Amino acid sequence: FPDRLTAGVRDGAVQLGLRRAVVPQELLAGAVIGYDPLRVAVPANHPLAARSRIRITDLADELIALWAPPGASYYSDFLVNACRRAGFEPQYRVSRVQGCPPEVAALTESAAAFVTAPPGPALDGAVTVVDLDEPLLVPLQALWQPHTSSAVRDLILRQHP
Repeated sequence: FPDRLTAGVRDGAVQLGLRRAVVPQELLAGAVIGYDPLRVAVPANHPLAARSRIRITDLADELIALWAPPGASYYSDFLVNACRRAGFEPQYRVSRVQGCPPEVAALTESAAAFVTAPPGPALDGAVTVVDLDEPLLVPLQALWQPHTSSAVRDLILRQHP
């Protein structure tokens, strides 16, 4: 969770934090180290599950699972704004189940969930992950204590300049 992640980096319990955000952190160093394409997970019996690709506008009448309310999470804001750019105000529910792979929200919330999982069946076939027809890329931010060294962190950052 973002608050635990940044607290862990600040107190030294975590040497390198990775999160879906680009939010400046007081007293921490950070960098965007990559972008991942978002896809949509839906229950396997959902009509969108039969398609190989969907448009984000296909979600206009769907309930969308978020992990935090808009305004409380950069990632939620990013997802809501992607829907707004596509021309609709998303109907959403904050997932009751936290700390699981995002595909789980498609089942627990009976909703569509934005995920970075590969397309195809997930969760033993209970969920289907579908590509978006126009790529939607989400940033991955690394956070660490400034003025510190870590061989593992340096290796990860070198691979993602």
